[in-house]
Amino acid sequence: MKRTNSYLLRLGRVVASNAGVAVLALVGLGVVCNFSDGAMIILLLVVSLLQGGLMVRAFGPVVASEHSLSLGGQAIGWIGFISWFVIHIVNAGVASQQPMDVTLVTVTGELMAYGIVNSLCLIPFLVAPLRERKRRWQEALDTAIESDRQAQDQQERGSDQIARDDARLQCRLLYDRYRSELQQVFPQDVFDSYFTSFLADSTPLDVFEQRAEQLKDMIRDRLQLGVQEQRRFESPEEVIQYFAEQQRRLTALVADDPDVLDTLICDLAEARDKALKELFL
Repeated sequence: MKRTNSYLLRLGRVVASNAGVAVLALVGLGVVCNFSDGAMIILLLVVSLLQGGLMVRAFGPVVASEHSLSLGGQAIGWIGFISWFVIHIVNAGVASQQPMDVTLVTVTGELMAYGIVNSLCLIPFLVAPLRERKRRWQEALDTAIESDRQAQDQQERGSDQIARDDARLQCRLLYDRYRSELQQVFPQDVFDSYFTSFLADSTPLDVFEQRAEQLKDMIRDRLQLGVQEQRRFESPEEVIQYFAEQQRRLTALVADDPDVLDTLICDLAEARDKALKELFL
């Protein structure tokens, strides 16, 4: 609102100054028609000087200054003073040789030319409100787009988090269901270590779900190891093939944690050796 009021105030100064310049142009015409010689020259100098002063504000927005003491204001003032003095002298010559209506047409043409020059110079100033409105509209649009994007991201993060929590719950329920059978082959601390290290909230959802499935597969595999004494192998080759497959699946599952992988492979090797011994007893 403050910026709008400032713009309207400057625009009012421009309009009032241009009106003053036009009125003084008609005053100059009156001087030309009613005075002669030295008195006319002196009066025209005064009128031109006043017009130059008014042009400081009429063209002030062009140089971003409406003060006569500024460098831009001084340039505009002197250019206006000299230009209007020359114009008045030309009008004096026209008035001395042509009828009054011709002189009025000449002054009208001069004022129209002045108005066109002033308007062209002030185009950036005159369209400033449009640019400002466009800028605010673009800012509002960008803000709305960013808000929608953030809301969508938050919604997606919320949906992803629900999916992560559900996958964790499934892993936890599966482990808790067979906790007693898994204590020897898949201890609680090993499970918790994998659960904490590889199922973090920062993990992308697709990777998270893949790891959760791998963890559940490992729980089932380790559960089979826990009850493998109930299984009867028919040959050493079957034992070796079975435990080689288990080791391959474990390696794919916990490849990112060598310490956990080494522990699980050692347990797997002990179970394999035990199965081989029982096969030959």
